[in-house]
Amino acid sequence: MTERAAADGGRALPGPRRQLESGEIADRPELAASFAELNELMGLEQIEAIERRFLTAAQRDRRRAAEPPRRSG
Repeated sequence: MTERAAADGGRALPGPRRQLESGEIADRPELAASFAELNELMGLEQIEAIERRFLTAAQRDRRRAAEPPRRSG
């Protein structure tokens, strides 16, 4: 839910607070953010553009080999 809270300006924050106070866990799938939404929120396209501009091909290859496979959606 933290991701959704960041994406919606904090409107999701009362949910976890109520869950902590009550001890009950609520299923709130509408508060989940997709990887695509998170990538957009973080500016992943801009980060990758900067990497393409400043990293050598060898540095990019090493970085890609070290990271887990990317999920979309």
